[in-house]
Amino acid sequence: MSWYTVDMPRRSHINAHKQGRVTWMNVAHVRKADLDQLAETFKLLPEDRASIQGTRHRSRLFVRPDYTYLVLTHPVYDASLHKVVTKELDVLLTSSMIATVHHAHVPAVSAFYDEVAESKKHDAMKHPAAVLAHVVSLLTIDVYEMLEAIAGRLDTIEQHVYENKPNLLQDIVTVQTNLIDVEKALESRTAMLDRLLTSLSARPASYLQTAYDDLESHLNEIQASLDTEFKTAQTLHRAHETYLNTKTNKLIHLLTALSIIVMPATLLAGIFGMNARYPWILGADSDFAIIIGVMILSSILLWAILKRQR
Repeated sequence: MSWYTVDMPRRSHINAHKQGRVTWMNVAHVRKADLDQLAETFKLLPEDRASIQGTRHRSRLFVRPDYTYLVLTHPVYDASLHKVVTKELDVLLTSSMIATVHHAHVPAVSAFYDEVAESKKHDAMKHPAAVLAHVVSLLTIDVYEMLEAIAGRLDTIEQHVYENKPNLLQDIVTVQTNLIDVEKALESRTAMLDRLLTSLSARPASYLQTAYDDLESHLNEIQASLDTEFKTAQTLHRAHETYLNTKTNKLIHLLTALSIIVMPATLLAGIFGMNARYPWILGADSDFAIIIGVMILSSILLWAILKRQR
């Protein structure tokens, strides 16, 4: 099988590599000149050209007369922010060509392209759909690593869930949001693979069936892991809220008890602070001691009643 690198026009920044009859074009940072070249090479419909220029939030697959157009949304974990961001990778596919167009650079895909370009004969270059299978497999492995990072974050949160650490509730909500974003990015990928196999001719579809079956099983496993991690995050959320509610209830109970205990003293102070002419205790011997004693006794009595009712 012959191999060589295809030279694109100078104004275009498309990297292209050909082995045998299969050509792979990789566009790490799409520009107008690159889009013009792709539109000419694949005979893109105007709506697909506009779609590649824009950004989508869901994975999609469009089967056209001359090509197949896929939009792959891929979740990426930003460890510095503990946040999942979504990147888009557009794929154009024919019986002899594949183009991968990055909206935000996906290093794993470009690294795989370099690996293929440096080899004289690579298994992925047997068919453009085989290249796509390898690319989706790499993205799937990347998701596994991201889930490991999120699981580690959940373990850290679990260690502190019963501590009054600042922003812990916000951290839990962030993890839940991350899991939802990952699920949103992957939700239609299995259905897309099924539709892609249906759109291929019998021979390449049969050749790639095993690879895509393996990808589907990995995606199902990822979905199961997402469900487990999301349930864990929900449990931690409820546990932390219960802990906070318990602390709040204890504080409210303490403040209520103190208010009730002090209430008789406050009431008596108000009564004897009236501008009445002849309060019946005032002027008696030890009137101050009598008033203080009544206050203390009433407080003790209320405290005993509250303690008995608990």
